[in-house]
Amino acid sequence: AMGKPGLAVQFQAPALADFTSEEIGELGFRQGDLLTVLTTEAPNGWCIARNASGAEGLIPETYVERPLDETSMPEPATSFDPFRAATIEMRVQQTGAEVNQSLKKLELVPPPMPEENTRGRMLAGFEAAEKGELTVPAGANVVILSRVGVPEGWVLASFGKQSGLLPATYVGEFTPEMEA
Repeated sequence: AMGKPGLAVQFQAPALADFTSEEIGELGFRQGDLLTVLTTEAPNGWCIARNASGAEGLIPETYVERPLDETSMPEPATSFDPFRAATIEMRVQQTGAEVNQSLKKLELVPPPMPEENTRGRMLAGFEAAEKGELTVPAGANVVILSRVGVPEGWVLASFGKQSGLLPATYVGEFTPEMEA
């Protein structure tokens, strides 16, 4: 399979707040759960993550904090933000208890999901080659969650309890008569 850009964003981070999954394909979690972010190739504001028990699904990006390392600092030096730098410094100096106190005040709101939720049928089986992809057998019914914010030629779909990326060409139209 072709490697897709951006799929290798993998880090582990504790959840900053509780999140209840309301839509198909979302992964619910509690504050403090350790989540592994597999990829940010997802609709804007969302990413695909795995929880400690191995379930994968969509989570709002703002609910996990990226580890502070050079690779994940997107700001170029020109847009140096002294307030942000001071905040990070303060956060690093705070003790764990204080950090927990400050997190409780966070009011996090998940971004809107571009809902498509159309049904599709697998024309051929697909074996996940990269993290964030789905393995689905031929003939299975899947739910297409979104074509927005995913790599070209792919769709974000859910199958059973998992959600992830599938090549668009593998997913055909779902027609109810086929169920017979």
